[in-house]
Amino acid sequence: MFKKSLIATSVAALAALGIAASASAGTTAPAATSVADFSVKFTSAKIVVAGLTEVEIPGSDPTLAGKVINVNGTINGAGQVSIGTSGFDFPAIGLGDSLPIPGVNLDIIQTAATTGTFNTTSGAVSLPLKLGVSLGADLGGGAALSCLIKGLNFTFTTGNVVQDSTTLFGSPWNKTTRALTLTGKSAIPDSSKISAADCPIVGLLAGAGISGKAVLLKLVGTTTIGAYKAPAVATLPKSLPATVKFVKGKNTVIVTCAATTGTTANRDCAGTLQVDVGTTKGTPVSFAAKAGKTANVELKLSNSQVTAIGSKTKAAVITLALAGSKTPTTKSVQVKNTK
Repeated sequence: MFKKSLIATSVAALAALGIAASASAGTTAPAATSVADFSVKFTSAKIVVAGLTEVEIPGSDPTLAGKVINVNGTINGAGQVSIGTSGFDFPAIGLGDSLPIPGVNLDIIQTAATTGTFNTTSGAVSLPLKLGVSLGADLGGGAALSCLIKGLNFTFTTGNVVQDSTTLFGSPWNKTTRALTLTGKSAIPDSSKISAADCPIVGLLAGAGISGKAVLLKLVGTTTIGAYKAPAVATLPKSLPATVKFVKGKNTVIVTCAATTGTTANRDCAGTLQVDVGTTKGTPVSFAAKAGKTANVELKLSNSQVTAIGSKTKAAVITLALAGSKTPTTKSVQVKNTK
């Protein structure tokens, strides 16, 4: 039989810690286009699952003692916070005997990148986050349990959230102490909307009585902001020929990060490069390089692209998509494939 309060706390409340862990901010930026690294640590939380339970984290639960959510992202001079899908690290939590299957661990994942706002004057924050709860266990004999519950969609702010007679209070970012208190409200997805392909034990979770329950979260932490720098810049080589030859379907293209220049040094670069031949899309290839350095990116033609090119020369587009930039760089070329 399920321990309703514990599973509700673990699945909904622990999502709390992982979820909002992404908001932060910094000092006044020198320019709207400037970008700063930031990190945030949320070390305490209060979780209310409507009609089921209310818990403080870490509180007295020994499995939660010392747990910290580490978050990394960027903030620009206009107050936009950006967090990638790997932008926060939530430590796995063991659920003990709260499920009929022993040894289950719980993790919180961010299912999509997100952007929010941070007002350095008022200290107000608004950050939408899409999260998922991942349950996993080693069943022995090479068998494993895997369950992903998607759809915990929160918008965390420095304001207050209310459910029935319960109110959780947020507080603006404090420029002196760097303290920040966020609150958010969402709901645990109804079990009927959880895919059995994502979560084979959805029937067991339904018996816990947590489907559709409102979840209120309060998270308390501190921020650390790096120095603001000019945004990252990455370029394709000016010497890239009009006809790019692929040898056995491969070609190495050099991507250059803009050079470092004093206090306005450009940031390290990361992104993807891909080649599209006509309407046949290529596979994005990831790259990363330090400011002022280069990255050798090996592009590979897909089998369908090789077929489309044949022994001829075909029109193509090389696209450089830089992380943090909404506008990719494109270069139209001709491609030829040789043996």
